[in-house]
Amino acid sequence: MGSRIAPPVGVTGGITASSSPPPRSRTGTRPGGKQATRRTDIEHLDWALSDFSGFIAADELDDGPSCILSLRDHRTFKRLADQVLDHAPTHKDIEASFRRSHHALTARGLTVRGITTDGSALDPEPITAVFGDVLHQVCITHVLREVTKAVLSAVSQGRDD
Repeated sequence: MGSRIAPPVGVTGGITASSSPPPRSRTGTRPGGKQATRRTDIEHLDWALSDFSGFIAADELDDGPSCILSLRDHRTFKRLADQVLDHAPTHKDIEASFRRSHHALTARGLTVRGITTDGSALDPEPITAVFGDVLHQVCITHVLREVTKAVLSAVSQGRDD
C-alpha cells in the first residue's frame, strides 16, 4: 500500500491546498492614517467638483438608531459629502453638513444654484440659513411615494367602512 507524495491537484492541474501557506503579503496592509484619508477625501472632492453642475441633491436616510446625511451633484450624481450620525438628524446636523459643503464650494469659486430634497421638514430652515434664497425643490420620486401612500391609505379606510 503506497502513500500519497504529492498535493491534490484541481481540474486544471493546479494545487488546491497547501499544508504550509506562505506568509501574508505586507503590501497595502497598513492604513495611511489620518493624512492619507484627508488627502483621499480632498482628491475625491476635487474630482467630484471638477464638473459641478450647480445643483445638489440632499437626502437623509434614517435607519433606526443611525442616519446618513448625503449630498450629491444632482446632474452628475457624484458624491460630494456623506456623514453618518448615531442619532436621528436635527436642524443643527443638517445645517452643519450644508455649511461644510458650502465652504468647500466657495473655496473653489463655485455656487449652488438649486437644491433638491426629499421634502423633509428639517430641510428648509438650514437651506435658507446656509445658501440664502436658493431654488429649492422636492424630489418627484419622494412626492409620488407620499401620494401613493395617501391613496393606499384612503382605499384601505374605504374598505374598512
